[in-house]
Amino acid sequence: MKAFKAFCRQLLKTIASIVALALAIALSIALMPHLSKWIDAVLPDKEGTAITESMVISRYMKESERLETSRIVDEGAFESSLEARVLGTVQRVTVSYEYRASLGIDLAKVGIKASGKSITLSLPDVEVLADSITPLGIERHDFLYPLSDERLQTLLEDEKLKCRAHYLEENNIESEQVWANTTQALENLVENWIAISEKDLEVHFEKASDS
Repeated sequence: MKAFKAFCRQLLKTIASIVALALAIALSIALMPHLSKWIDAVLPDKEGTAITESMVISRYMKESERLETSRIVDEGAFESSLEARVLGTVQRVTVSYEYRASLGIDLAKVGIKASGKSITLSLPDVEVLADSITPLGIERHDFLYPLSDERLQTLLEDEKLKCRAHYLEENNIESEQVWANTTQALENLVENWIAISEKDLEVHFEKASDS
């Protein structure tokens, strides 16, 4: 009789242990998503996700060339005159024009830093990838000294350089918009490469000249 009671007690203990283990497993499974998020928030990224993905980005950067981030279409006008010692003004022209430019960055010059789940891309200065200037109309006062094609081209080239410098100049509305376009275009490109939104990564941008 005593042996039977001991057997029953042992059996009950075994059943209780099995039930407790099953409850612990079920509870762990239920809490796993929340526990994983808590661990990710508290502990460092042991898997080196950001470092791994930054290497992938670096490889894509090297395979790519220049990234166009903005297209400029602008119209303007300039005036030019020529003076003669005796006759005074012998030529005065007003040229209206259309300026077009493609702005972007050289991806080979982008710096990459990784820390935890954060990737920082250090961007080079925006540059003009291609541009052109086309005369739309010419108002001439050049009876004494007619405007030559060569002089017109020289005037247009000078104006193109001024337009180029304006859009690359810092601290004006246009350059700020170009910077915003650049970071957005690069963010979209990186998203296509490594799907950052699905990997809980943060990507930040900075100007190389400021770092």
